[in-house]
Amino acid sequence: METRRIIATTSFRIVTLFAGLFILGGMVMTITSGLYSQSTMRQQIRREVENESHETFADAGVADVRHLLPVVQGLIEHEPGFHYLLQDPGQVIVAGNMLHLRPVPGERWLAWSHRLPKEINQDIVYGIGYRLDDGGYYFVGMDASPLTHLQRALWTTILWGIAGFGLIGVAGGLFLSNLILKWIETISRTARSIMQGDMSRRIPLRGTDDETV
Repeated sequence: METRRIIATTSFRIVTLFAGLFILGGMVMTITSGLYSQSTMRQQIRREVENESHETFADAGVADVRHLLPVVQGLIEHEPGFHYLLQDPGQVIVAGNMLHLRPVPGERWLAWSHRLPKEINQDIVYGIGYRLDDGGYYFVGMDASPLTHLQRALWTTILWGIAGFGLIGVAGGLFLSNLILKWIETISRTARSIMQGDMSRRIPLRGTDDETV
């Protein structure tokens, strides 16, 4: 009875250890791959926004509201994939396809509520804000829906991965446990036979010319 209890405990520990290591390895690989994909997509979105803003300033020639106004108006008509906002020094909207924003410079992640009310798209917006030479504010951004979808897909993959790696880990652990326990059982039977005086039961040592009893 004691031997069976020890074998059952050992089997459970082997299965648990194998499954745990398998799940951990799979999750580390999945999360690392997902984070790398997110980082790559963030960089791509950032580059597109930076290029758009640089082109805007290059076309305007001077970074103030008066020179940017005709450029931004033209971009709104011909660049539907981007979001623009031009505000004067008093934070009054001069041109744009977004609602009022606080004049905060630098990178910004904006909720969908900053879009115009007529828009039905509720994805977040990534953009960059600029303080102008005359005190005005200019913001250019784009939909970050690909990044949002990627994040959702990552969490879905993690949940399914836990289930999948768990099943494979348990199955592999049971298989490994069965092999080890058979080996232990063989040794145990041989040891009992030897203790009972049956010297014909030996365990061959592979790769040598000797045998052990």
